[in-house]
Amino acid sequence: MVLAADGSALGTLHGSVDRRPVPLSRIPTVVQTAVVATEDQRFWTEPAVDVRAVVRAALADVQAGRAAQGGSTIAEQYVKLRLEDDSGPRGLGDKVREATQAYELERHHPRSRILGDYLNAIYLGNGAYGVEAAAETYFARPVGQVDLSQAALLAGLIHAPSATDPFTHPDVATARRREVLDRLVQLGEITAGQAAAAARQPLTLPAASTASTIRLVVSS
Repeated sequence: MVLAADGSALGTLHGSVDRRPVPLSRIPTVVQTAVVATEDQRFWTEPAVDVRAVVRAALADVQAGRAAQGGSTIAEQYVKLRLEDDSGPRGLGDKVREATQAYELERHHPRSRILGDYLNAIYLGNGAYGVEAAAETYFARPVGQVDLSQAALLAGLIHAPSATDPFTHPDVATARRREVLDRLVQLGEITAGQAAAAARQPLTLPAASTASTIRLVVSS
């Protein structure tokens, strides 16, 4: 904690990587639902590995000459995060390895454990890894206090956290939030009225330029 001369808090020093793991029980259902609906709507009902998607993604990467498509399930995405291998194009062999590990992950762990680990590992921009760090970064509150509008914003950040950064691209972040809300409506998770109300909510991001909300980041 950084303190002013009068003892008041100016902010908190974090490393360049901000991780704050929390148990799944402390992550609101609305956050879990928004992420699953956005990243892998079949997470609770279908196998962790979609073989056809693995082959399709590998072929797309080869044709594009880069990593054009990522893992199609949350388990596969989590395995990729654990491997921390994003150095270049991934071929069929890499994707098969990820798929195999995702399959083994599902065999040995309940899906709730996989989801919890994933939610604590995903990068959500501005140095924040996991939904707890992201909630503090974007809303100045713990993830346990996140509402529907904020949950949709967090879920929308996963695919491209830099491009949808609400600090630097608020219009893009707002549009992406609406896409997540619309997906939740399509899946029957929320009503159209709830989505409309959440979409009207202002971003209300912390004013990083003011002394009371400075978030200092030091290189590790």
